[in-house]
Order: sequence, then structure tokens, then C-alpha cells
Amino acid sequence: MAGRKRVRMLLFTVSLWVFVVGMAATGAAESLDGLWQLQGWVGSYPTTAVLEIEGLRTQGFYSYDRFQQQIPLLGIIERSGALVMFELDAADNRTGTFSGVLSEVGFAGHWADPETEHHLKVYWETVARDVWSGVWNRAFVGADGQWKRAIHESASVEFWDWNGETAAMEVWASSGSHMGFAEGQVSIDGKTAVFHDPDLGGMFRFERQGSNLVVTAEGADVYAGFGVGFDGVYRQQLGPESDPTLWDLGVFPTQELDAAFRELVGEHYYEKYLSTFHLFQFREDSDGLDAVVVDGFVRGLAGDMFGRIMYTRDGYFIAAISEGDGWLTYISNHPRFKFDIPKTFEDLRDRLAFG
Repeated sequence: MAGRKRVRMLLFTVSLWVFVVGMAATGAAESLDGLWQLQGWVGSYPTTAVLEIEGLRTQGFYSYDRFQQQIPLLGIIERSGALVMFELDAADNRTGTFSGVLSEVGFAGHWADPETEHHLKVYWETVARDVWSGVWNRAFVGADGQWKRAIHESASVEFWDWNGETAAMEVWASSGSHMGFAEGQVSIDGKTAVFHDPDLGGMFRFERQGSNLVVTAEGADVYAGFGVGFDGVYRQQLGPESDPTLWDLGVFPTQELDAAFRELVGEHYYEKYLSTFHLFQFREDSDGLDAVVVDGFVRGLAGDMFGRIMYTRDGYFIAAISEGDGWLTYISNHPRFKFDIPKTFEDLRDRLAFG
């Protein structure tokens, strides 16, 4: 028995070394997000652990197989990549510290007593890993190369009740005011999950690729309104910094122009313009300013959510945006058109109100 244990430890150590070398070679590790089921030893004691990881935060428990009492764990993944977890008692006092490295093959490290500093070697092998549970939101790569939230073609997928082979699933998507929705059970094979609807014939394929969930759908129009799609890249970690800009959406060609326009219109940038420029088209400059003119609107709500932006390369702007009551607020920093309507906006004259 002891010989078998030493062999398993050796194989695990070699696998972990290969993982660490590979991580150093690529400069990045795959996301550890998900629910982990692990089995192995703390010292010479057989143990089982369940860890739930989201971003840098870790929580869960472990138990000695002989006693089956769940001991809470709370921890964090440090900048170095090390996983540090505190073992807690019923009063949330720290009774031990785990530190080591978690990879696809498992966890290897040490347990330390906070008072005596007594150490035990720890190695847990991965029994199963749930890389599915939780909510995933559709995203796209912005003009700055960073992941951004898809605010107009928004979509989300949620998985729960994972058991290693299946999980419950809901997916919804929107395109402007048009919506789509499907639900059911997915079959899971490693990092691929498939939902097939025998009644309506639709099929969704979900594939984990690092921190991304790639979704492809076939026959999904039966679940959605016009223009609504489910395909794309979905991510779980999308914070406030992932909110897109008009530069990301393609309205402005440079970050400098986008920033200058944002300064001009103030809070209306996010409240009005960003939420309105879902679909847009370029039109003619009727004033000979060598300007770019863009009309934007929301699918299904063009009458209520419409805007026009006219800009020159040297930072002059003329713009109007719907207020929801038929009127459009007009604003400009161009000396000729601060209080005079340009020909390019003549078709909107009767609806304009100076902001």
C-alpha cells in the first residue's frame, strides 16, 4: 500500500512539474474557475476536498475520510499563482493553512498549524471539475483589445445542477427590443456540452476554451425574434471596466475622438448615446465640412431611440439624441452651429431642442 502511495505521489509530482513548466513557457495559466472535487492525502490521512473558485476567491471544505466532518476552507489565489486557503472552525477561527499550487491534475502543497507551525504534505488529485456552473455573459473584444460587455447584442447562459455528465441550462439573448430564450438539459463530455431539442430541432453546442465559453447554435431561430442570435464568446468575469465605448462599437475611429465627444455630452454619453447606437449607418455630409455623419438606433425601437452624430477629424461635433418624447436634444461645439442647425440636420429641425 505504501509503495502504491509513493508511486501515485511521484506521478502526481511529475504531472505538476510539467504543468508549471508549461505555464512558465506560455506566460499564462488557464482559468481555474469552477467547482473542483479532489481526493488524496493530508500527511498520511486520506481526505476529500470540494473547492469553488471564482476569479481569485476560493471557498469550500475538506474532510478526513474516516470522520466525514466537513471543515470549511476560505482562500485566495495570489499574484504568484499560489493558492492559499485558511481552515476554519465553527467560530471562524483559523485552525490551519493550506498553501500550494492547483492545476488540472490536482493540488500539491502543505498544511501548517498556525500555533506550532507543524507542516504536513498535501496532495489531492482532481476527481472531477465543474467548469460550467454559474452565469456566462456574451462579450466581444473592444478597440483597445480588452473584453467588453455586449450591451446591444446581449446574451447570457446559466448552468446548474451539474453532476459530471449533465447540467440544467438556460440561455437568453436580445437584439435591441427583440428577445430569444431556450432551456433544457445539456450532455457534458469533458469541456464540451450539447443541448438538443427533439421537439423543435434546435441544437446548442457549448465549448470551454480557457476562460471563454464558445457558443454555436443550429436551428435556433425557433427560439428567438428577428435578428436575435446566440452564437459568440461568453465570459463569467466581466466587471465595470468592461463597459464598451462608442469607439469600441465603431462609431468613432480613434480613442481621442471618443474621449472628446464624451467630455462634450457628459452624462448623456452613457445614458443616451451609448444605449442608442446599436445599429448605425453613415450618411452624407450636406454642409461640406468634410465630416463623418452617423445615424444610430435600437432594433425595434428606431422611432423612440434614435441619434445622429456629425464629427470632423479635428474634434468638432454636432449631435442630437432622442429624449423618448419625440424630441431630440441638440448639442454642438462647432462655432458655426452652436445655435444654428446645419443642413445635415435639416430633416430633424422640427424635433430639435437645444441642450
